[in-house]
Amino acid sequence: MATRRELLRGATAKTGGVYAYANQRGCDGGRLYYDGGALVAVNGHIVAGAEGPHFAIGEDVRLAVAAVDVAEVDAARLGRASAAVQAASPAVALPALLTVTAAELRLDAGGAVEEEIGRGPACWLWDYLRRSGASGYMLPLSGGADSAATAAIVGAMCQMALAAAADAPAGQVAADVRRLLHLAPDAPTPTDGRVLARGVLHTAYMASARASSAETRARAAAVAAQVGAYHLGVDISAAVAAAVAAVAGALGVAAAAAEADGPAAASAAAGSDGGGGVAGGGGGGGGGGGGGGGGGGGGAAAVGALPRRPAGCPPPRPLLVLGSANVDEALRGYLTKYDCSAADVNPIGGVAKADLAAFLRWAARPVAAGGLGYAALADVAAAAPSAELEPAPVAAAAGGAAPARQTDEADMGCTYAELGAFGRLRSLGRCGPVAMFRRAYAMAVAGGGAGVSGGAGVDGAGGGAALSPPARRRRWRRACAFFGAPTAPTGTR
Repeated sequence: MATRRELLRGATAKTGGVYAYANQRGCDGGRLYYDGGALVAVNGHIVAGAEGPHFAIGEDVRLAVAAVDVAEVDAARLGRASAAVQAASPAVALPALLTVTAAELRLDAGGAVEEEIGRGPACWLWDYLRRSGASGYMLPLSGGADSAATAAIVGAMCQMALAAAADAPAGQVAADVRRLLHLAPDAPTPTDGRVLARGVLHTAYMASARASSAETRARAAAVAAQVGAYHLGVDISAAVAAAVAAVAGALGVAAAAAEADGPAAASAAAGSDGGGGVAGGGGGGGGGGGGGGGGGGGGAAAVGALPRRPAGCPPPRPLLVLGSANVDEALRGYLTKYDCSAADVNPIGGVAKADLAAFLRWAARPVAAGGLGYAALADVAAAAPSAELEPAPVAAAAGGAAPARQTDEADMGCTYAELGAFGRLRSLGRCGPVAMFRRAYAMAVAGGGAGVSGGAGVDGAGGGAALSPPARRRRWRRACAFFGAPTAPTGTR
């Protein structure tokens, strides 16, 4: 919003004139959410704007009305030689005053990036839900950052919807809330967002005895409880074993034969079965990882609302499956087919991992401090990202070092900060694969300097801190391994 206003100010300050900016508000069925924000700028100054919060539910139309003195525009343009000669235009007198003075104008300053990540997609999800006629959303909740962020966005949607229903008890938002919760037409709407979340958000931790941990199970349950979702723990071990046995039988090999190709191939195959096996049967999936609870949700979405239907209510519509695949993992290709990449809606598909971590910390703040009040998200943000593709390590013997669990960054061979830098080079820097490699190499040699204006370096350090020669060589080898390039090309040493 701040950038938008600066563009309007700059456009009218350079040439003089009146700029009336209009924008849609809401979801039109596509992937974009239009946030409104109508403005009127005159000679570099914002003189009118649609007042109220930037993100809100239930307000489809907002007006920005301004009374403009055309003589001020003429005076501003007369001071510029390039605009001294203009065609004459008639001035039309308007006998009515429709606007407020500039001193009375109260514009929403707009929130931080973290707030936009939470409230913007929340408004979009509400519009999509009410227009689709579905009963709610189904989210495989793995206890990881991605699926927890998606759950928090739905929680923000519920809070905003009930706030809008309280402001207009006879409005469309209140009617939609009653329909989703199967309330009588004259019944009061609830005020606690968890009540609405209980009716529209269904979450499931899909556990595998092979790889799921008690930590992710506890984090998923805590997030679901604070958001208010209807949460289930589902053991998919039998389904995974059946899928592995079926494939092994068709190929005529033993299920354990994958170990001959090394642990990486074995864990990838097992993760694909754990994350995508159930999704393939159900038609969709989502969540934060392969075997650790990010499996498919399509089958559960088809029947999840049936046992909870109040007596006398019409049969509910199916649930929409939410996915949780961030943009960094999509850039890297680090995802399981028919798992977190396959869903009806993916609210975080354009959000980087670093921004998601910042959003989780913001959403963990109390509501009085501007957050969403989901304190359990702080623990999720602090945990090391892991899709739990490999079996849990056996506890260390007395006096021995504790075995390390599988982590996403170790599997990928690069950090999420590096993936974010690659994404900025491709998107903001407009780099192709070769140009991105050259820029990334220059950033690594320089110690993580800003290769794109305002962007962090390959290691996310930014600022260009000096590195020792051994550290530079390690970064160079890691970058070459990531891009599949020789580790010592001619002329680079």
